Amino acid sequence: MIGAFQQLMLSASIYILCAFALGLVFDRVSGGPWRDAGCGIVVGLVVASLQLAPLELGSFVVDVDTPLLLVATLYGGPVTAAVVLVAPMAAAILTENAAMVADLLALVVPVLIGLTVLAVWSALGWRVDRRAVLVAACLSPLTLVTTLLPFADFDGAALRTLAIWTAVGTVIFGLTVTNEVRRAQRSRIRRKQRLFNALTGTVPASVFQQQLEHQWRLHERYGHEYSYLLVSIDEAQRAQAALNPDEWDRMRAVVATAVTQATRESDVCTAIDLDRFGLLLPHATLPFAVPVARRVQDAVAAAVDKAKPGLKLTVSIGCAEVTGTTAPNDIEAAAEGQLAVAGPKQRRGVIAPAEDTVSDGLVRSFPGAVAAPVSSDAASAGGDASGRMVASIRGTAASPPTPPRAAIDPAPAAPKAEAAEPDTGTDEEMVGRNAAA
Repeated sequence: MIGAFQQLMLSASIYILCAFALGLVFDRVSGGPWRDAGCGIVVGLVVASLQLAPLELGSFVVDVDTPLLLVATLYGGPVTAAVVLVAPMAAAILTENAAMVADLLALVVPVLIGLTVLAVWSALGWRVDRRAVLVAACLSPLTLVTTLLPFADFDGAALRTLAIWTAVGTVIFGLTVTNEVRRAQRSRIRRKQRLFNALTGTVPASVFQQQLEHQWRLHERYGHEYSYLLVSIDEAQRAQAALNPDEWDRMRAVVATAVTQATRESDVCTAIDLDRFGLLLPHATLPFAVPVARRVQDAVAAAVDKAKPGLKLTVSIGCAEVTGTTAPNDIEAAAEGQLAVAGPKQRRGVIAPAEDTVSDGLVRSFPGAVAAPVSSDAASAGGDASGRMVASIRGTAASPPTPPRAAIDPAPAAPKAEAAEPDTGTDEEMVGRNAAA
């Protein structure tokens, strides 16, 4: 019993080490068609090398090969299946093993089970995850049919133990591989995103959220204004299908770089999804944000045409300002709503709201504005000509000329009578004069 437990622990440690190695291979090698093929070859060679050293326990073999074949074929695909079949077969033929037929069947059956599960999962459009591993574990006891060849006496208890351990080993190894592959995929995505941010000048989503909340606090405390632009690539799924993965990633980088170069250094941009970017404009209201959106569109069109001439890749932009929002993320929903109601879906290069619907209430000069003729009277009345020029720009009737200031000033007041000089005289004369009065 102690020997069996030690053997099972050894098998479990092999599963864990193989799962870690498989996750490391997926992390460093996989990523494209040729890399996936190379990943399958490496995994197949690892599994084939382990197949050449089976673990024996008493009257039966603790089957380490079967879980490895099932799970490695499930994740590695047909390339792994080809390698794990060819390598042990070549080894069996070269060594002239007497039990070669049984050994080859023991190899073929697990691989066929793994390929069957993979084909069904791919046909249904499901991801290869824990459910696929559990299905493979349930089917793994079928691989023990090869141990009954040739039909002879066999130990039923040993066969049951082997069947249970095969299923349990498949679950342990499969779930460990699933976790390692997920970790590898997350690690690869993080590295890819860091490289994307460094090349394009964008920031991670967490940093963008911090900036958005900071601007919201400034708005709540000081009335600070800011705007948000949602830049969306038009018909992204069709463009992604027309390009290979590397070209699509390059075009995303081209679009992001054009967005950051067309804006200020204080503006913050982040990649929201595969086809969307968020742009935060501090110290900007909606009348300022809409022209910025037009400038971003022009920059993206020029950059795409330079990177890949002939590619029709445009962006639509939804604009929103903080006024009227009640939470930091409300401005994102407002920009997405503006983009959704901008017009029919077949329209490309939309900016919402339209530029002609946004105004800050200020009257600015524009090409073609000509001032009304100025009369000599108006020229003498300081500053009145500028008022009539604005009136002519607005299309309103000019007011009559203002008369000279001398005509409207009141008549000069009459000069005040000079005060009489005080009388002089002796005290007696003054007393008499007062008595007479």
